[in-house]
Amino acid sequence: NIVGEVYNPGSYSIPAINTAYNAIMAANGPTQIGSVRNIYIKRNGELVDSLDVYQFLYNPQSNNDVFLEDGDYIIVEPATSLIEIKGEVNRPYTYEIKSNDNVKDMIKYAGGFTSQASRNIITHRTLDVNGNYLVNDIHLDDMSTTFLNASDEIIVNKVNSRVQNYVTLKGSVGVEGDYQYIVGERLLSLLERSNCLNNYLYENTVYVLRLNDDQSRTHIAINLSLILDDVNHEDNIILNEFDIVNVLSVDDFQDFDSVSVFGYVRQPTSILYGKNLLLKDAIKLSGGFKNESSGGRIEVSRVHEIDDKFIMPKRSIILVAEINDDLTLDIETANFRLHPKDQIFIRKNSEYKDPVNIYINGEVKYPGRYFLLSEGERLTDVIERSGGFTDYAFLEGSKLYRKISQDVKKEDLETISDEFKKVILSEPSLYKKYSNKLINSEINQIELKDNTQEYDSEYMVIAFDFSKSLTNPSSPHNIILKEGDSLVVSKNIDVVHIGGDLYNFDGNGISAPHFSSKRADYYINNFAGGYAKNNDKTRTTVIYPNGAVKRTLNFGFFRLSPKVVKGSTINLFSKENLNKTKNPIDWNLAIENTLIKATGVISLYLLLDRIQNSF
Repeated sequence: NIVGEVYNPGSYSIPAINTAYNAIMAANGPTQIGSVRNIYIKRNGELVDSLDVYQFLYNPQSNNDVFLEDGDYIIVEPATSLIEIKGEVNRPYTYEIKSNDNVKDMIKYAGGFTSQASRNIITHRTLDVNGNYLVNDIHLDDMSTTFLNASDEIIVNKVNSRVQNYVTLKGSVGVEGDYQYIVGERLLSLLERSNCLNNYLYENTVYVLRLNDDQSRTHIAINLSLILDDVNHEDNIILNEFDIVNVLSVDDFQDFDSVSVFGYVRQPTSILYGKNLLLKDAIKLSGGFKNESSGGRIEVSRVHEIDDKFIMPKRSIILVAEINDDLTLDIETANFRLHPKDQIFIRKNSEYKDPVNIYINGEVKYPGRYFLLSEGERLTDVIERSGGFTDYAFLEGSKLYRKISQDVKKEDLETISDEFKKVILSEPSLYKKYSNKLINSEINQIELKDNTQEYDSEYMVIAFDFSKSLTNPSSPHNIILKEGDSLVVSKNIDVVHIGGDLYNFDGNGISAPHFSSKRADYYINNFAGGYAKNNDKTRTTVIYPNGAVKRTLNFGFFRLSPKVVKGSTINLFSKENLNKTKNPIDWNLAIENTLIKATGVISLYLLLDRIQNSF
């Protein structure tokens, strides 16, 4: 039986050869507050032994093994006597102590001193009777006789020693670093030791920074060439401790200019300049021309022009040439000699056009991605290439979606919740304001489910009359297509949906068959139980399959409700909702009211079901 501060207390069946330590491990060990030094074994109600994990780990002898008998209790009590060991020990941590533990023991349990530890004096903090910390110094000889109390702190400080007996070499030749200070050594000797005397050494000047008595430094410039000619020259000074010797390389005084290549090459890059670099070489080093540059143009601009070894600042285009159709240059242009910092621009052929793709989805015979053969290609052209419409095509409900930005990433696509959609579609004022966002939300939800097309843009809907574009190809309704356009040909819908504040229906309203030439009042009176007393008849609206919205016209003495076509949605509104629209809209309240009343509103049949089935 294992009880107390262990992770899984309880009764365990274990083989007789297991010790108490094995039993504790079976319970996943002591918790964070459990004692590891005062673990007791009780047998028949009497204490028979105790365990000290520290002793077991640091002095594992066989006589420390405690074997168990059937019915024994292992009791792990909370740890009460804790100290902190900080600073330069290998395992600074919180440790549990017993009454006979001294500083030396605890340093051993903490893994001993680090190599940077100050061992002569250790800081000991202990609480007095008033609850204040007292600081004591514990010398190395006293660690075995200094015993500890709960809440004590042992701090092993770090040795702060200054490096001495060195001189420093810095520079881009030889071997940088600290070198042993040799009394009486001269500058040339250090340069020999550090392998600085080679062909790359700048022999005119060496600089020495010398530490003064007030810790400031003095800058000394030395003519190295005089020392190399005469070792006994006075400039071959004797070095002092802590001197810093700076040597220079002849490479430090060289300019590494470049030539830059931009535009339609395979690897636009900067090329390290060298004399006799020709234009054709720079093009090859950039991977050669891309196909788009066939028949294009090449330009070279220059920042500096060198004349009689003087640099005259000047910015100009110094070469403009044509690129042949076979991606070559004429001989004179190819052998044009480049200068440092020249910039080469490769222009693509002005008549080259990138591939332009559009999508046709829904009720056509061959939906999918289509390549536009020419600029100005129209709806009817791609419909013909897609095999025409299926028998279930609903032309009146077809939509054309067009990209309007490139700033939306797929993971950031904005969608509108179902509850908010109901609010938008139940209020004409909201629909007018948020119709574009609602359309984009429907497109985005489809994109998230469809991995075959990767949209990264917002879309707008272009309303058009498909019938007019088919009967008259020159009609404005026969829209010219652009990159990324998505045409959705909807399925045939032969019903009309009625929603909103209905008289006899709860929920999402009712659908009815479509009757030609009938207006909204006909469907409300014959299928939705007629207008209720609180309905505002002048605010009845019809949402058409192509997204257009019309409301009842009020002529004073009479009113005229909108005509209804297949797939339309009729919305009724109460007079109390009219008062709400005159005040600032509380979105949370609008959503809450919509959910509580559960009034019949449009179920997104035309914005969700039709489009989603088409994509």
